[in-house]
Amino acid sequence: MRVDLAVFIKSGQRYRFNQLYKEVKLSGIKITKPTFIEHLRHLEEKKLILKEEVDKLNISYGFNHELLGDIDRHIREQALSNRIIDEKMRKFNSLPVKDQLSYVHNMYVITDLLILRDFIDAFVDDDKELLFQVNQNDYEKRKMAVANRLLKNCQEKGESYVAELKDVLEKLIDSYFAQSLSPTNPAIE
Repeated sequence: MRVDLAVFIKSGQRYRFNQLYKEVKLSGIKITKPTFIEHLRHLEEKKLILKEEVDKLNISYGFNHELLGDIDRHIREQALSNRIIDEKMRKFNSLPVKDQLSYVHNMYVITDLLILRDFIDAFVDDDKELLFQVNQNDYEKRKMAVANRLLKNCQEKGESYVAELKDVLEKLIDSYFAQSLSPTNPAIE
């Protein structure tokens, strides 16, 4: 449940249960207290939320800020990547079709590798699950942004552009099947 995490991260403070439940309800989420308790326990198990119990009547919850080191790394990577994308997109339309497709291909490969890296990190370390979820959504948006640029070019540049794009794409696909994914490739035998 991301809403209560957003409340924790945004405020940087600790909440008693009723305060936190009220914040979540105010954000527009319709959830019963028993379901909310279940979500909160799940987040505690994942060590995304830390529970502090002074006594039975004095219990508070807060975000596990030790996870922020990974989130800081993600923010730096995202900023660099966004800057690179912005620069590249300015030049993108002036490139030949083959180079446009090559750029999109490279963006898909790097984002898929980053997703795989973060997935492995989350698999072996439960504390990194939040980072994986945040990154995965961001990476998918980046892939769609460059793919949408190709689609926009298809609309704007017409049939000859589409035909050339599809021809280059088919050749790229064929080369992968012929080389990288071939059952005779010694790297996968």
